[in-house]
Amino acid sequence: MKARVGMMGVLAIAAVVSASGQPYQRGQMLSTEFLTSLVQERLTPWQVAVINVPASSAMIFERDPSDAPVTILSGDTFLWAQIARQLSRSVARNEPMHLNVKRWFIPAAACPAAADHILEFLARLAEVGKVTVGRSSDSSLEEVVVDGPAFRIVTKDRDAWVIIAPYAPSNPPLHQAAEQLMSVVSGCTTSISPRIEHHDF
Repeated sequence: MKARVGMMGVLAIAAVVSASGQPYQRGQMLSTEFLTSLVQERLTPWQVAVINVPASSAMIFERDPSDAPVTILSGDTFLWAQIARQLSRSVARNEPMHLNVKRWFIPAAACPAAADHILEFLARLAEVGKVTVGRSSDSSLEEVVVDGPAFRIVTKDRDAWVIIAPYAPSNPPLHQAAEQLMSVVSGCTTSISPRIEHHDF
């Protein structure tokens, strides 16, 4: 499978290529943008995506976890490392980077502990307030809420994208719930073979 992940990657590269910072930092920033654009391609209003920024991985799950699979996206090597290796060459040649992504589909029966952790996460998510930060040209709102230090949360509220961005230096309940959920679901991937995808970014 090969998919071009829109213009977000190109714009993100343009924003950071002249910025100071180590390749790791640039790679991590861009891998987060890549995963955000990837999950937004098919995310429905009944789903939530949680992006683990340091690990360059993402998880997608239904708001009703009773019998729904959970999806995990990760690289065969860290996505930030794949990006860091290719960034200079990609910008110099005006060519996309080529990223390898593993996608696991985890049936509910293969990860029974996930449901309780999803419900706990959703309860913490419901407690978080929303701060409107901008309106796009098509009049849909993008909302960003400052919360945990390591997880970006992406969901959809009617026609509005809601992105909860990692920033706070503390360890709030929503971050703790995301961390526990990611840990449990990641442990369920060991007995399931992933699908390999190839994306241009």
